[in-house]
Amino acid sequence: MKKLFSILVTSAMLASCADTNSYFGEKISPDGAIKADQVIAKLGDAGKAEMKVEGKIVSVCQKKGCWMEIELPDNKSMHITFKDYGFFVPKDASGKTAILQGYAIHDTTSVEMLKEIASDDGKSKEKIEKINTADSMIFTTEKQLKEFGDKLPADKKPAIETALTKLKEAHKSQDVAAIDSALAELNSVWQAASEEMYKTAQSSGPSAGQPGQEQPGSDQQSGGNKKSGGDEVTDVDFEEVK
Repeated sequence: MKKLFSILVTSAMLASCADTNSYFGEKISPDGAIKADQVIAKLGDAGKAEMKVEGKIVSVCQKKGCWMEIELPDNKSMHITFKDYGFFVPKDASGKTAILQGYAIHDTTSVEMLKEIASDDGKSKEKIEKINTADSMIFTTEKQLKEFGDKLPADKKPAIETALTKLKEAHKSQDVAAIDSALAELNSVWQAASEEMYKTAQSSGPSAGQPGQEQPGSDQQSGGNKKSGGDEVTDVDFEEVK
């Protein structure tokens, strides 16, 4: 799941460099329109607000033209849909400037919806799978941080949290290259933390755990984490994602 800023549009105007405008729904003018990067601030804590917005189209549904994405700073975008499917926009509208009249909404979007958007946009199967992989890794990392955060080396936890933030941003923007980079970084810092925890547990000897007490992560391994003589190793359930 992720938070998504979107606009449910009732009317739209598409402008081109030839100064010829196309209208969809009721005819509107650019007067009073705010820039797309101002929408979040204007929406504030409200869940929904009516506004007129101007922005550059960066992608369009390649099946029907039933949605489009408007450019935001930092390689992000805003999802645009059309109320009651009242109209569709040309599938080749990317690159044009749009004036949109409608309702801005702060909503939660599932991974399934993100994959559907990617599919409608004609994105490759690889990109859809990357979105899913990133979502799974985010979920797993947050779960592990919650369960094992107090056992992680003090100098390793911040690196994990930083890498997780990068992956979340890459996942949000659906940038495959950024997702790959963030996954590699997150795998690396988790591996470093796990190895240090393993070495610390080994050097601690019998004091690493109470006799007969199961340590976190030990039931997730293949039996190689228990030392002879009854000593046990504390480790994080780490799985590398490629």
